[in-house]
Amino acid sequence: MKKVILVLSVNLLIAIYSFGQSKQSHSTSSVSISDDKDGDNTMFTIYSDDEHSLEIKQSGSFRISDDEMSFASLGDKSSISYKKDGERIKIQKNEDGIITYKFNGGVAKSILNIEEQKFLSIVIKDLIAHGFGAEDRAERLYKNGGIKSVLNAVELVKGDYAKSIYLAFLLKKVGLTKSETTEILKEIANSLSSDYEKAKLLKRVDLKLLQDAEAAQIFYTTLKGVNSDYEKSNVIQSIVKNASSSNQLSEALGFMNEISSDYEKSNVLKSIISHQMSDGANFDKLLTSIDVINSDYEKAGIFKRLIKHKSLSETQWIDLFKVIKKVDSDYEKANVLQRAVEKMPNSDQVRKAFSDCAKTIDSDHEYGRLMKTIQ
Repeated sequence: MKKVILVLSVNLLIAIYSFGQSKQSHSTSSVSISDDKDGDNTMFTIYSDDEHSLEIKQSGSFRISDDEMSFASLGDKSSISYKKDGERIKIQKNEDGIITYKFNGGVAKSILNIEEQKFLSIVIKDLIAHGFGAEDRAERLYKNGGIKSVLNAVELVKGDYAKSIYLAFLLKKVGLTKSETTEILKEIANSLSSDYEKAKLLKRVDLKLLQDAEAAQIFYTTLKGVNSDYEKSNVIQSIVKNASSSNQLSEALGFMNEISSDYEKSNVLKSIISHQMSDGANFDKLLTSIDVINSDYEKAGIFKRLIKHKSLSETQWIDLFKVIKKVDSDYEKANVLQRAVEKMPNSDQVRKAFSDCAKTIDSDHEYGRLMKTIQ
C-alpha cells in the first residue's frame, strides 16, 4: 500500500511540475515518504530553470565521500536515479554488494572512465544542492569545520527545505553558546522565505538561549516576519509550553497583536491558560488579549477554559467579569456566566460584579435561563 501511495505521490508531483512548466520557466518540488518499517526514505525532486531540467529519485540510505567526489556507502536496498537534460544514471549495489553505475540505460559498471567520473561529480553536486543526504553531510561538515562550516553550506544549497535540514541539525546540538545561537538565528532570518520552515526551526530553539538580548531580538523579529497566522500561532504555543520565565510568557502575550485570525489567537490564549500560570501583570495582559478578539464564540471558549483551569483571586474574578460584560452575544455570555457560578468565590464584591455582568444580557430568555441555574 505504501508503494502505491509513493507512486501516486510521484505521479502527482510530475503532473504539478508539467503544469508549472506551462506557467513559468522555474519550478522546484520535493517529497519525502517513509517506504518501510525501518523508516528508509524515498525522496523525489523535480527542478528546472532557464538552463536545465533535473529529476532525482533516491530511496534508502547513502553516504557521500569526504571529498564529495564519490559515494562512500550505499544501503543494500538503496538506489539513486538521476536525469539531467536527457542524461541519465542509475546508482545501486549489485549482488556482490559493490556500488554500480548505469549510464543512459547501459551496462552497470563499478569502474568509471574520466568522462563518467566528471558526470558523477555533477550528480553529487546536484544531490547536495537539493538536500539529498543533507543530515549526514551536515554532521561531516560540523566535525571538520564546526558551526561556521555548516552555515556556509546553507548558503549554497537550493530551496528552504534543504537549507532547513542543515539549520535543524545545528539547533539539535547541545551546548550552543549565545553567539552561536545568534549566528544560527540570523541564518534562519536571512536564508529562508518559507513560513513553514521558519516556524519549524523557531520551535526547535532552546528558549534558555533567548536570555541573551541579541538572540532574543533576532528570534522575535524573525517570528514577526512569519506571515502565516497558523505557523506563527504554533511557534507562540511552543514558547508558552516551554517558557522558562514569566518574561517569555509576557513576550508571547505581546505577540497577540501580530496574529489576525481570531481562531489562532484563541488557540494561543488557551495554550497560555493550560500550560502557564497567568498571574499579576500577565493576567491583565491575558484579559486585554481576550478583549480584542472579535468573535464572541472564540472569546467564550477562552473564558470557559480560564474558569475551568485557573484558581482566581477575588480581584481577578472582578476584572474577569468586566471583560465578559463586553461580549455582545447574549447566548455566549450566559453560557460563560453559568460556568462562573460553579467556581467563583462567595464574596459580596464578586457576587456584585457577577450581577452587574448578568444584567447586561438583553435577551429575557437567556437571562432567565441563567437565573434558573443559580437559584
